[in-house]
This record gives sequence, C-alpha cells and structure tokens, in this order.
Amino acid sequence: MKYIKFFLFILCISLGFCSFYFSQARLVVNGAYMVIDNAAYLVVDNPNANAIVRNSGHIISEDEDDNLKWNIGTTVGTYTIPWGYSTTDYLPLTFTKNAGVAAGNIIFSTYRTGTWENSSYLPAVIGNFNNALINDHSEFAVDRFWKMQANAYGTKPDLSNIIFTYADIEHTVASNTISEADLEAWRWDPVTSTWYQYGTDGVANTVANTVTVDNISAASYMDWWNLISNISTALPIEMTEFTASCSNNRVEIHWTTESEINNIMFTIEKSDDGVNFYPIGTLDGSLYSLFPNSYSFYDNSYSSSAIVYYRLKQTDIDGKTAYSDIIANSCASETSDFEIVSIFNNGSDILVFVEFPKTMDVSYFLYDTNGKLIQESQLLNNDGNVLPITFDKRNLLVGIYYLSFFNKETLVKTVKIPINK
Repeated sequence: MKYIKFFLFILCISLGFCSFYFSQARLVVNGAYMVIDNAAYLVVDNPNANAIVRNSGHIISEDEDDNLKWNIGTTVGTYTIPWGYSTTDYLPLTFTKNAGVAAGNIIFSTYRTGTWENSSYLPAVIGNFNNALINDHSEFAVDRFWKMQANAYGTKPDLSNIIFTYADIEHTVASNTISEADLEAWRWDPVTSTWYQYGTDGVANTVANTVTVDNISAASYMDWWNLISNISTALPIEMTEFTASCSNNRVEIHWTTESEINNIMFTIEKSDDGVNFYPIGTLDGSLYSLFPNSYSFYDNSYSSSAIVYYRLKQTDIDGKTAYSDIIANSCASETSDFEIVSIFNNGSDILVFVEFPKTMDVSYFLYDTNGKLIQESQLLNNDGNVLPITFDKRNLLVGIYYLSFFNKETLVKTVKIPINK
C-alpha cells in the first residue's frame, strides 16, 4: 500500500509559517506524497528545470498559502510542478519560461474548492467571481484555483505552453454547467476587479483533463487563474438587440433573441447609479425557440431627465440565472439639438464625432459605471460642424463608460462607450 510521506515544515511556528530549502540540489519525487501544510513554503533554490523530477507520487498543496517557491531567476526552460490531490489524482502544472529580468521567483499553489460554488472559496486577495457577462460564474468553472505569483522581477516572465491539469470530479459535479471541450483559461485582474478570458483562450484535452495556453506575455501575466467553459455559448439565450428609448415620457426597453433554450422568464431591472439594481417587471420567455423573438417592456415610472440604467436577468427552467449587459438612457435626449455621428476606436484613442446643426455651447462628462467622473470639457460655437471628442485609451480601464452632454444645465444626450484594449 502506498503511503503519504509528510514533510512537516515546523520552523518558526510562532510566526505562523515555515520553510524548507533545496539549494542547488534536486528534489526527486519517487513514489512519495509530500504535503505542504500550515502555510508552509517549500523553497527550491536551484533555478534549473530539472531541480524537481517526478517519477511517481506528487506534491500536495490544497491551500492558497501552502506554497512552492521556485527561485528561477533568469533561467529559461520547461518546468513542471508535480501537483496532486490526496493519493488519487496527479495534477501537474507545466510551462516553458522564456524570459524575465532580475533574480526573481515564482510562488505556486493550487487548491480544490469545497463545493461547486467557487465564489465561496475565493483566494483572500480576490473579491468576487464576476465577469462582464454574469455576476457569479461558479457553475461554469472548474472547481480549482491556480496561483503563479511572479515576484522581484524587473519585467515579469514570458511563459509559453502552459498546461493546467484538473480532476474529473472538479467539473462533473451536478451543480456545474461545464462544457469540458470548451474550457478556457481565465485570469483575475486586480486593477479592474474582475475575471477575464485570456486572449489566447487555451485548448482543452478532455482525455488528458488539461487546458493548454500558447503564451502568457509579461504584460498579461496575472497571479490567479481558473478554467471556465465558454460562458457565451453556455447561456440559454442568444440576444441580438437590447435598447432603451423614450416615448411620451416613458421608456421602452426592447430586446430581441435569436434563440432560446429552457428560458422561462426575463426580469427587467433598473438602477439610478448603474451599480444597485432593483426589479421593475417580468416577461415570460419562449422556453425553447430557434427563431427570433422580440420583447418590449415600458417603464412608466420614469419621471425626470436623469440617466437611468437597465439590465435583464434571465431565468431558465432549472432556476439558474444570468445577466445581460447594462444600458443607459435619459429621456432628455428627445429634445437634443445635435447628433452623435459615430464612435470610432483607432487603437490608441476613442473618437466620438458630434454633429451640430446650429450654434450651441455643450459641456460633456465621461463617467464610469460607478458614476465616477473621468473627464469633462466643453464644445463651443459649433455651427453646422462635425467635431471629434478624443479620449486617450491609456487613461481608461477595460469596461463600459457613459458620455453625457449638457446644454447649459440640461442633460440632452447620453451614449454608452465600450472600451476594449
């Protein structure tokens, strides 16, 4: 019978952590199951890729603070962290390190979540499990997190051929809604406080239980990663239109779906600040449809020219929910004396072209979705001209912004501007 060999790192117990060093030596895992526990560090001071060799057995972390610290520095090569779970699952993390400036290190850890609900088992530095489509994507996510924290590098490493390995039980539990073949690598962005699908996505191997990412550049290097199935295809509806417009002092919210699967209901939600939403009505879904369907709902409670925000909550037959994008509207736009001709992204700037049919003075204000003012200025005496307003993308985070125009003190138009760097 195989046994579990515990490396009990008990240095400095009073400090709450301890360390074990391998300096210019090799750690050969040959049938043992080595457990890192109690916020311990296994420190590998040999930068070469063969400093850890695994024949059988593995290293067990299973907590965000049970770390393997590898002082790789500027050395390049193909590295494998022989992670595993208990004595049953070998879950290696493999990557090729191509670059990195200064004598840095990478701290690794990984752990399985206690249930399918990843949002209840987040790393301490992560505040949510949200993305641009839905507020909690736990049901689409493999029940495991990976940490690859690069430290003390002047320029973070450039990695290629990164291979994440997961166990069957981490995607097959009943409450998950995972298309295994569509699994992709997602990363946590601490600047925007959200999870993003990594640009090169990844290639899933459902036989080997792996997802391979071609490259993680230094600029895209983030500490925390997860594997998530394609949320856009997993949602039970395909929406092609979602708008809000004013008519007779009320707002018509209109949307069109191209297809629906198990869609039982839409809940229309409203917000005065773009953050805190409340329901204002419901409409039945089409349950199952492969043909376009159009829906309209009227907000009769609208009573001012202020900006209001709307979104849709979709509920399927199993009670699962998902959210649409957020749209903004102001009925003061019915009296607008100018038009937004186009919004153009030239790669470095966002250009908003405004047409003025007559002489007028207009102030404009750019807000983020939290209502924070980002930029403001004026357009003066523009008789019959089409003028651009320029926003430098370097000063903006990825996300949605709202550009509001005022004629004197009256709001006359608000437009939604997506920023995708």
